[in-house]
Amino acid sequence: MRKINKSIKQKFNLTMPEKIKSSKTKKEKPLVKEVLLNAPASKVWKAITNKDQMKKWYFDLAEFKPEVGFEFQFHAGDEKKQWLHLCKITEVAAGKKLTYSWK
Repeated sequence: MRKINKSIKQKFNLTMPEKIKSSKTKKEKPLVKEVLLNAPASKVWKAITNKDQMKKWYFDLAEFKPEVGFEFQFHAGDEKKQWLHLCKITEVAAGKKLTYSWK
């Protein structure tokens, strides 16, 4: 059995623009994506916080800072239609957690 060293569990909290409601409570719920990566925590943190690393797997952002309150945006879509995505960093635990809103 292969041992996983220095793996981290990253939570990505995305609040979608459409309101996600529970049929029982009728309250908004965030969409949470959890991923377990077989990589050193420092490498994962760099991949999700360094704009040059981010453009290799995410989007090419003009600027990015892993700081609460920092706002960033990007366009995504296809050849026919592009959408502007507006994001804001809401929580940071350096090297462990990055949470942001997405509209």
